[in-house]
Amino acid sequence: MVLTHELSKKIVNFVKKEPRTVQDIAHFIGKSWVTADSYVEKIKQETGMLNVKVFRGKTRGALKVVYWSYEERIENDELQKELYEQIKQGKRKDDIEAFDIYQFVDKKKKRKLVEKYKVKYVPQIRDLPGFLRQAETEVICFSGNVSWINRTDKGVRNFDVIKELAERGVQIRIICRVDLASIKNIDRINKINLELGREAIEIRHKRQPLRGFIVDNKVISIKEEKKVEKYKPGELEYNQITYYEIFDTAWIDWLKQVFWNLFRYAIPAKKRIDELME
Repeated sequence: MVLTHELSKKIVNFVKKEPRTVQDIAHFIGKSWVTADSYVEKIKQETGMLNVKVFRGKTRGALKVVYWSYEERIENDELQKELYEQIKQGKRKDDIEAFDIYQFVDKKKKRKLVEKYKVKYVPQIRDLPGFLRQAETEVICFSGNVSWINRTDKGVRNFDVIKELAERGVQIRIICRVDLASIKNIDRINKINLELGREAIEIRHKRQPLRGFIVDNKVISIKEEKKVEKYKPGELEYNQITYYEIFDTAWIDWLKQVFWNLFRYAIPAKKRIDELME
């Protein structure tokens, strides 16, 4: 049986209450010890929300205990802890610069794409559809109002691409502002879920400063925008958008943990919209 998002959540919530043995989890979900163990390992690798401690290892009485380790892992490095605090406290995209993260990544495991424009931004180097189509299992999105779905990049509508991904089973999760200005965009996305008959794209409300994507465990892309109007005359000649791409698995793992820590406390979009429209 495939580990679904719902079953993963069920296991994590079970372990959050108190540490559990793999046998406890197996009994809870009605599966074998081997299956439960494989599920725990998958959740551990993909989200960092669980960890495992083996007692009396390599003996017949060995005991494998699973515990919730999210906060412990996300703050295990002073530098990343400081960055995480900035992200957690931020509300607007100017509250943190993507470069603040990018600067600490190994030069061999990153690259940046810079695009300059005077009046209207038209992607020349950036290929968001191609970037997203790398996904095999998961796309994570840090967004503002999800306006990127309305753009056409390289002749391809971004909305069509996320629909394509959802249709082939890629799980898409988005944190963004769910307010009167973004409801139209969110409704468009929810129509994909309705057509598929499942929540292929999960959206939750959270004001946060990052703008970007994580594709599987392959790559991060974070956007940073500088506008002439926000600087003194002569300081910045062109509006500039920089896309910072990171291929370092350690940083990908860290930012996925940041996402999950924001996401798990965020409000489901439907609940938020229902309240707004009352």
